[in-house]
Amino acid sequence: MALDLTKSANALKLSLEKSGVSADSLKGIEVGFAMDVSGSFMGEHAAGYTQLLLNRFMPWAMVLDANGKADVLAFSSGVGAATYVGEITAKEGEGFIKRKIINKVPGYGLGTLYAPVIEMAFETFGYVVGAQNPPVEKDARFDKRTIPTEFCIALRPKRALFIVFTDGENQDVGRTQQVLEEADKAGYPVFVLFVAIEDGSGFPFLKRLAKDIKNTGLLVIDKLQPFLKKTDDELNQMVLTEKVVTWLKK
Repeated sequence: MALDLTKSANALKLSLEKSGVSADSLKGIEVGFAMDVSGSFMGEHAAGYTQLLLNRFMPWAMVLDANGKADVLAFSSGVGAATYVGEITAKEGEGFIKRKIINKVPGYGLGTLYAPVIEMAFETFGYVVGAQNPPVEKDARFDKRTIPTEFCIALRPKRALFIVFTDGENQDVGRTQQVLEEADKAGYPVFVLFVAIEDGSGFPFLKRLAKDIKNTGLLVIDKLQPFLKKTDDELNQMVLTEKVVTWLKK
């Protein structure tokens, strides 16, 4: 079922212009979404809130990507639970979470690791994975796989905005920091924006990443339902921080 997000996409273009960024100059930036499917987020998935959240960010793909699409990944615990779900467009966006993610991806309802899905995203955007770590223990329903640990830039890497939706702290702090630091040092033209729904922790680790790593940002949502009701302008102002705008202007 198609989503009519034309008005929201036009509002984003206007917000970009107000921030000094020409929307036309951004065409060709790829967009990716990573959806947390850990146990603590199952209620929001079942209630349809994460579908609405995805809908609110879909205009970024419509404005930035040349084909108006985004790559969608899902993640919980273990590299086997980092899954490439598929592409999403406004035309086929409604009901995507129910059709493609709820009880359909590996690791649904387990824990939270960020590094595997970030690594998978870098591969999706045109980067090549090198060496590997020993296997990571995870749900016995899925085969053991290994976590990639080294990167090298591919011949034609893509510039991309990667938005990670999550509702809880992760269990792989050291590895996540290492992956993002290595990508930053290598000059990956990928901005990783964590959109974190407050869980009472305050997200100190994500705040530290956003502070210390150039191409990493954080948007904390205090309460999901009121956030979903914000106007397009309000939402765009929250996303278009100085750090995001600086990256977009490159």
